[in-house]
Amino acid sequence: EGVRREGRFDRTCRLELPERESREALFRMEIGRLAAQAGQPVADALDYALLARLSTGLSPAGIATVVNAAAVAAARDGALHLDTTQLQRALERHRIGDPQEQRVMSEALRHRIAVHEAGHALVGHLSLPGIRVEKVSVLPQGAALGVTIFSEEDLAALATASEIRARLEMMLAGRAAEILCLGESSTGAAQDL
Repeated sequence: EGVRREGRFDRTCRLELPERESREALFRMEIGRLAAQAGQPVADALDYALLARLSTGLSPAGIATVVNAAAVAAARDGALHLDTTQLQRALERHRIGDPQEQRVMSEALRHRIAVHEAGHALVGHLSLPGIRVEKVSVLPQGAALGVTIFSEEDLAALATASEIRARLEMMLAGRAAEILCLGESSTGAAQDL
């Protein structure tokens, strides 16, 4: 705590990030808002449970941003309705960045990226029972050459030492997989921790 001047900044507001049920309701609300603006339905049979799981840690404003980005992308693609895949892509862009243009990668580089991402996926699956592996890709996205996307129901209010250790193991598993399978790690592991 710092020094506060009485009558000015003497109140602290704590806002918690929404839990899974609230995130699901926020997606429904934002889709409903778009439908009201359009005067017609804008989405067909969305998997709201999946969207809520993939958006753990997002604020209500973040969810609104994702829905708007998905709607813009759908309109740009000429789609008449939003689908779950478009919203998943918008969530990935929000968290990781835009997919990079497909650059020519050598077989050796693609193999190294696959080993790296497989390390994250395998250790995450085995070490963290509350986390699901949703996607593993060797396609560049944002600053990453490959991506492993996990989801979880909610962020825990507290974490035990063993849970923190398991998360660190998952984060460093790509580097470890490179060392085990390829004999040395690369700079691809630089942003994992």
